[in-house]
Amino acid sequence: MDRVQLPMGIISSNSYHCREGTRSFFFLCLMLGMLCCAHPGFGAPFGPAVKITDTTRKYQLSRTSDRILAVDSKGLVHFTYWSGGISTTPGSPSYVYYRNWSVGQGWSSEESIDNSTFGSLHVGGRHPSLAVTSTDGVFVVWHDHRHCIPQGNWINNVEIYADMRPYGGSFSPSDIRLTQTSKANPGDNGYVPKVISDPDGDLTVVWYDYHLIPIFQTFSV
Repeated sequence: MDRVQLPMGIISSNSYHCREGTRSFFFLCLMLGMLCCAHPGFGAPFGPAVKITDTTRKYQLSRTSDRILAVDSKGLVHFTYWSGGISTTPGSPSYVYYRNWSVGQGWSSEESIDNSTFGSLHVGGRHPSLAVTSTDGVFVVWHDHRHCIPQGNWINNVEIYADMRPYGGSFSPSDIRLTQTSKANPGDNGYVPKVISDPDGDLTVVWYDYHLIPIFQTFSV
C-alpha cells in the first residue's frame, strides 16, 4: 500500500469496498440536545428535534455518516450533507452543503460547497465527509460528477474533490481535485470518500475505486 503526503497535510491510503446506491427522500432533523452534549461544558439533556432543511430539495445524509459532523476546539459544531436524486446530471444536479451550530447562535445559513459544473451548468457532488483540522479549519471531501459526459450516463469519470474552510473564513470558489482517473473503462471512478484528522494535524482521505473493473480493488494517490 502506498502512502504519499499530499498538499495541506493530506494523506491518502487504501480504503474499504462498498456499493453505491440511492437513498429515499427525507427531512433532515438533528437533536440540538445531542449537539450540546458533544461539548464537555454543556451537559444539557436532549432537546426537541429541529428541522434545518425544507422541502425545496431532496436533502440526504452521506453514506459516510460517521464522518459528517465534528466539533472544533471552541465548541463550534460543523456539519455537511447533500441533496440529489437517483442520478446526478445537469438536468438533475446534486449539491454538497455545509452549516455550523453554536450555543446562542443556533444554526448558520446553508452554504453550497461544490463548484461542480459541466460547461455553464451545475452537475454536482454527492456523499461528503468532513474533518476539523488542528487549526479549526474545516476540510470537506466528496465524489464529483463534473468530468462525466452524457455518453457515459454521467457516471463514467467520477472523481474525488475537496474544499477547505479556514477558521473564520469561507470555502474557496474553486475546489481541490484529489484523484485523476485515467483508465479507458467506463467504471474508472472513485466513490464515497471519508476524511479524518489525526493528532499531528494530518488529514487522511480514503475511498473505493473501480480502477481495474471488473476486478474491484482499492487505490491510493
